[in-house]
Amino acid sequence: MNLLRVVSSEVFPPLFVVALCGIGLFFSHVTQKERLQRMLLVLGCGCLFVLFRMGEHKLSGRYVVILIPVATVVAVYGIYGVRWPLWLKRLIVLLLVVVALGKTSRINRHNNYYATLCRQIRADAAKYKSPVIADFTGHALVVQYYSGISAVSFVSIPPGKTISEIIGNFLQDYRYRGDVLYVIIKAAAATSPLAADATTVRNGEWKLFYSEYDSNRHNRKLWAYRFLPHIVKTEAQAEISSTEAFVLYRTGFEAMELFDAQREQKGKVLLKRGISFFSNPVNLPVGWEPNPSHGYARGSRGEVEVVSDPVLSGKRSLRMKSKNVISLASPNIDIVASELQVGLQGQALISSRFGIMLYVYDGKCYKKSLFSGYVTVIDKKKKHYEFVFLMTPDMLGKSVRVCLTLWDGEMILDDILLTSGKVEGTLEQ
Repeated sequence: MNLLRVVSSEVFPPLFVVALCGIGLFFSHVTQKERLQRMLLVLGCGCLFVLFRMGEHKLSGRYVVILIPVATVVAVYGIYGVRWPLWLKRLIVLLLVVVALGKTSRINRHNNYYATLCRQIRADAAKYKSPVIADFTGHALVVQYYSGISAVSFVSIPPGKTISEIIGNFLQDYRYRGDVLYVIIKAAAATSPLAADATTVRNGEWKLFYSEYDSNRHNRKLWAYRFLPHIVKTEAQAEISSTEAFVLYRTGFEAMELFDAQREQKGKVLLKRGISFFSNPVNLPVGWEPNPSHGYARGSRGEVEVVSDPVLSGKRSLRMKSKNVISLASPNIDIVASELQVGLQGQALISSRFGIMLYVYDGKCYKKSLFSGYVTVIDKKKKHYEFVFLMTPDMLGKSVRVCLTLWDGEMILDDILLTSGKVEGTLEQ
């Protein structure tokens, strides 16, 4: 069905229907031994194969248009290959011509709706350093071409899922990939714009940015939303958060201890994977340890240590460097609230991607994890970051470990602050 939908949407539908009749005639003549009939049969099978491949893997509808001449030949055979009166065959051809001329004279005022939408996005994205686009319409390459933004992600919508559910899950993982995220969907024009509550978006500004009809029927629209993540705070805002919130845990990495990989079980795992940085004892924050179950693959060249130069605050800071995922986990911290905020200071020495993961434990048993998504840092300025995590009722009374995760690059981190929002007893059910 997907094949018929794709091809019929690009090839003139009446011509497409008659062409299908012609292909059917090819198969009805399969018992005849004339060379011409066998050749036409092979041609028909070849057309079906090409149509199938293009219907399933096409990048743009323009590539299907090259099948119009083939469809025309097959359609002529479909009309003149049957034993109908000549006047009837000519009447069918005349009707096809009249309908085609009518279709040609009908101008779609919204024909360039993708280009129009992408021009609006390109103009708005010029105000930001690292724009990202999430395309839910199946035309990521078209969006990338017209917008000029290379960071375009194609997102498919699984059967049985609503668009708000998919967008909500997508934003949880990708909301910090850039300093602005544009989400493009196609839906009925009568559909109400998606509100922030419907997408479970937190810690950011979600709003309808632009919409454009896709045809003169005005029954469907392209909807473009803009999400601005509220992750970077000023120094004054960070100070207010630390004084007004209920502090569960705080460290500035001033206290450190030697981590000897030769004696620690997790350290031995790192050495087996060829992480040579841990061949000698290194200074790590007290109570913190590398987490080989999340990262530290062979070839990552992971480095984690407390340093006295450069520093972001106090006398010492944490340095993380890698070519692939590495992580460092905190001691266990009790969960007493339905909303947790993780704040920190960070500075990229080179372009980097980092994030926060919370590991939830019931006693010593691991239960689940929550991930902020990766933040892309392209400048070298010192910044205050804040990540928001929502705890489900089954997590209350458990404990978490804050895991600093570096995807790639080199970062200096300091002043890790875990605070709570709604304390237990005010949890919204």
